[in-house]
Amino acid sequence: MRTAAIFLGGKKDSSDTFLRRIVELSNFIVAVDSGAEYLKELGIIPDLLIGDFDSITPETLNWCISKKVKTIRFPHEKDETDTELALKEVSLRSFERVLLLTATGEREDHFLATLLLMLQFSDKFEIKILSERLEVGVINGSKTLQAIPGETWSVFPLGDAIPSVTLKGFKYELNDVKMPFEKPFGISNIAVKSKVLISAEKGKVVYFRWSGKSL
Repeated sequence: MRTAAIFLGGKKDSSDTFLRRIVELSNFIVAVDSGAEYLKELGIIPDLLIGDFDSITPETLNWCISKKVKTIRFPHEKDETDTELALKEVSLRSFERVLLLTATGEREDHFLATLLLMLQFSDKFEIKILSERLEVGVINGSKTLQAIPGETWSVFPLGDAIPSVTLKGFKYELNDVKMPFEKPFGISNIAVKSKVLISAEKGKVVYFRWSGKSL
C-alpha cells in the first residue's frame, strides 16, 4: 500500500525507534512547517516541506534547503491550515494511505481541526493519526481491525448522527444501533478479541485506539 507519512508540528509523542519504523514503511515523507524539526533530529530528509513557515526555525529551514528538499511556501494569512495544504498536495500523488505523526499537543483546537480534515480526506485515502500510544482513524462503511484484548477503544460520530452502528469483538457490543452525535456512549470500550469490527451505515465514525492499554 503506497503510504505517505506527514510530520505535523505537534509534540513529539513517540520514540525515535517508532518514528523511524513508520518512515521505513512509507514511500513519501512530508514535513509540515515545524514538523521538519523532528525529521532533522532523526537525520531523515523529507521529500517535501510545506506550510507558511511561521514555526520552523531558520536553522532547520536552511537544513532542508541545503538537502535540496522540495519546498512549497504559503502566506501566513490564508483560509487553510498547513495540515490541510499538505493533505491537498498528497491527494494529488495517488497514495492509498496517509499517516499523521507528531499530531497531538497542547493545542486541542488544532487536534480537532485535524480530525475534521481526516473526515474530509477519508474518501480519497485511508488516513490515521498515529503515535506509539494512540491510533485515530475514520470508518466509512464496515472495517475489521487488529486489536489486543484488554485495550481501550472509543468510537464516535463526528458531525451528524449515524443511523446504524455495529461493534463486534468488544466488551460492549452494538448491533444496528443509532449513535447520536451529542451522546458519546461509544467511549471507553474494551477489546475482547484480536480483531474487532466497526460498521457505520450512512455516515462516518472516528475511532480512538489506545494501543495495548486499558485506561
